[in-house]
Amino acid sequence: MSLTQNWFLVSFPPVRTLDFVLGILAARIVLSGRWIGLPVPAALGLLAAGFAAQVALWPTVYGLTATIVAPVALVITAIAAADLRGAPSLLRSGPLRFLGEISFASYLVHFLVLSFAHIPLGAARSWDAPAATVIIAALFGATTLLSWGLHRLVEVPAMRRWSRPAADTPAPAPAPAPAPVIEPT
Repeated sequence: MSLTQNWFLVSFPPVRTLDFVLGILAARIVLSGRWIGLPVPAALGLLAAGFAAQVALWPTVYGLTATIVAPVALVITAIAAADLRGAPSLLRSGPLRFLGEISFASYLVHFLVLSFAHIPLGAARSWDAPAATVIIAALFGATTLLSWGLHRLVEVPAMRRWSRPAADTPAPAPAPAPAPVIEPT
């Protein structure tokens, strides 16, 4: 992929705006109760089919996203709807919540870690799979550590200083309690 192709596919503001608007529409669908009820496993199946189509039917640079935009939106929306229902989810586990909390800081530092890591590692070197796995794990660890520091030392204090409490926005309705089972006597 050329730099120009990457820019149009990944960074071009109108393309990112389409993703943003799709996310807004998905959120509105879930919050208004108009979700089609597609279960998470089915949405994941559609995403797998999108990836397969990507490889088989559209193996071009722009095929990287064309076949999975809708399935990714369906997966995210299905997970959000399940979350509002209170369905069990790995996404609410401690480690994934932590990664979610530091995700903006990770977005800010990951490119710097990847960009500068090649200097001590050697830009033109290659490694076998075990060594590459260790290097990737180390880079992930460095990114996570730097992201945690940035989150705790900059993001959290800035939010405390400049954010305002939400203005009486109603919380989503809790999931309905299961109906009691009445056994005949």
